[in-house]
Amino acid sequence: MKMVSMIKELLTSTKDVTGKDIDAVIWQLAEQHKTSIYSWSYIKESSHYENTLDEKRVHASEINF
Repeated sequence: MKMVSMIKELLTSTKDVTGKDIDAVIWQLAEQHKTSIYSWSYIKESSHYENTLDEKRVHASEINF
C-alpha cells in the first residue's frame, strides 16, 4: 500500500519543495525566459525546474516570485 501512496503523491503533487505552486512557477519561468510553458518541468528528485529544450535549470530555492 505504501508504494501506491508514493506513486499517487508523485503524480498529483502541485507544490514544489519550497511550497510554491508548480504550475504558477512554470508560467512565471516561461514568461521571464520568453519560452513556452510546455518546455518547463519540475524535477522533484533534485528540486529544480528545467527547460527541456535548452537544459536550463533553476533550483526551486532560487525562485523569488
